[in-house]
Amino acid sequence: MIAISMGHAVLFGSVASAALIAGAAIGARWTLPDHLYAALLAFAGGALTSAISFELLA
Repeated sequence: MIAISMGHAVLFGSVASAALIAGAAIGARWTLPDHLYAALLAFAGGALTSAISFELLA
């Protein structure tokens, strides 16, 4: 089993959360079609869920 340090957990969580912050910044600054917002936030949510489940199972 791979041992993951606290630093790795913080790094994975930060990278996964960055997409959510980027989506919010884009949404606040520019007007885009709704399907682009949905795609960006769906990707970000999936990345965050993936990072969390990876940390729980590793």
